[in-house]
Amino acid sequence: MVAAHAGDATALDDAAARGATEYTASLAVRAAYYALEQHFPASAFWSRRAAAVGDGRRSDHGE
Repeated sequence: MVAAHAGDATALDDAAARGATEYTASLAVRAAYYALEQHFPASAFWSRRAAAVGDGRRSDHGE
């Protein structure tokens, strides 16, 4: 944000793009961990997440 204050017009857009990239990467990592979970196959919580990972949907909001 110092760069934006110093007059770099693209600094905020660049920071937003980096944030979006990092968020997308974190969703992929989380999906990979969810896909690894095998302890509770009958659990509704894990079943929904496995289905979301399997069909490409994200499960970023609670149950």
